[in-house]
Amino acid sequence: MKTLNFFNYTKYFFCISFPLWGLGGFFLWGLGGCNKPKKIAEKTIEKPLYAFENIDQTSTNNETAIIDTLVNRFLKQWEITGASLAICKDGKLIYAKGFGYADKEKNEKMQANNLLRIASVSKLFTAVGIMRLVEDGDLRLDSKVFGENGILNEYTHLIQDSLVKEITVQHLLTHTGGWRNQLRTDPMFAPVEVARVMKVPSPVSLEQTIAFMLSQKGYFKPGTFVDYSNFGYCVLGKVIEKISKKSYEKYLQENILKPIGITQMRIGKNRYSEKFPKEVRYYDQPNAPKVPSIYDPQKMVERVYEGNNFENLGASGGWIASVIDLVQFACAIDGMDTFPDFLSKETIEKMAFPQKNLYDNKDIKIEVLKENTGQENFGGNDKNIPLDTSKKGISKEKTKNNENDTSKNLYTNPNLLEKPQIAKPNYMVLGWRSVDTEKWWRTGNLSSTSSDLTRRNDGYTFAFVTNTGSWRGPYFPYEVQGLLRKILTQVKFPEKDFFKSPLTPKGGINTTNN
Repeated sequence: MKTLNFFNYTKYFFCISFPLWGLGGFFLWGLGGCNKPKKIAEKTIEKPLYAFENIDQTSTNNETAIIDTLVNRFLKQWEITGASLAICKDGKLIYAKGFGYADKEKNEKMQANNLLRIASVSKLFTAVGIMRLVEDGDLRLDSKVFGENGILNEYTHLIQDSLVKEITVQHLLTHTGGWRNQLRTDPMFAPVEVARVMKVPSPVSLEQTIAFMLSQKGYFKPGTFVDYSNFGYCVLGKVIEKISKKSYEKYLQENILKPIGITQMRIGKNRYSEKFPKEVRYYDQPNAPKVPSIYDPQKMVERVYEGNNFENLGASGGWIASVIDLVQFACAIDGMDTFPDFLSKETIEKMAFPQKNLYDNKDIKIEVLKENTGQENFGGNDKNIPLDTSKKGISKEKTKNNENDTSKNLYTNPNLLEKPQIAKPNYMVLGWRSVDTEKWWRTGNLSSTSSDLTRRNDGYTFAFVTNTGSWRGPYFPYEVQGLLRKILTQVKFPEKDFFKSPLTPKGGINTTNN
């Protein structure tokens, strides 16, 4: 599925033969150096900034009209301002549309090519970035991350617990780094507190957050303790930077996204005034309390802007994307033959299926924080959490008052939006949230968004992203799964592929891959 760049290999041959070619080596060095060439994707689908501008209208027809009814009813039920949905079948983009408002104050309707925060779906992109480096021979999954011989050895002098030196890249990918800290929470969701402990101005930088975590003691032995960690994936972002010698964002844009054909994705900003073109406005649930600003902790602000450092989340939850970007990405790593895969079949399988021989299963401990999740096995097995609660007669009010439900705590502790989501059968998956006989699943939740990216084994792939946080928090994607089951069961989609259709967006740019 991959091809090799002939010019790069010719250049490499001449460079290694430098003693025989003299000045020719200097010429080739000037064209880009003598590094061993990388594999590149066989197919690139280029899209301009405003690609798919009219796809919403084109997706609307008699066959798909029922989707409008189902989704709009769903948004009203869950008090969601706006959402986007994209659906692929067998590698073809068959539907994409926005619902509700992208910016209600400006009366801007949501469109399928609007950019939204994708929260923890970002982790899947980071995992692919890591696996690309592994395929290229620049990194190993068992490479140590910290310590004198670690990738990030510049932090060695800060380490207070020697167990940190045992953490590998694989541990970070599988949330088994053994992290513990005095705040008893993921530091990426406690930036003001970390700045206070470190006695530095807020907002605290990622480098200062790493210094805070390395100053802690009482770690669990890496590989023996599972605890969902946004911080661990942020460290993976630093690993990518160190190995690639590029910023994390630039490496993924140039080496992962662009070869797949994704050109709009980027790390989002903390303030509304800094939002990017086509990016939506974000909304919290009605009556959600305000929190201290990361820029001025004495000032109380909405959680969706300045309430957390979304820029720092980067590799764990900071990307913005359209739903079309998400399904295109998923199709490029789905292991099926209907769309060109970006990674090798072996790499894709390694990401999706538990590596049973990596650790001794008896040594793995599943962290259970009942005060945070209300259920011991949250997130790993669909049977553990009811789907589509409205169908089961469970009202919002009744669920909110349930002492075992976490929604009543979501406003007081933002970290609950990203608490452990690992169950024993799935603790080894890389980047994905879970993999089972029905689907490969990646979700994300913040106060400002909920995202669901699903690759089903029947050939359907879909992405559903909102610009409003749900009071259901990390449980909300289960409701989305119920919605999409209804849609995919009731709708017969016309035969088409918007990835190849000659749509003409504003400005007259043709989006056909030439």
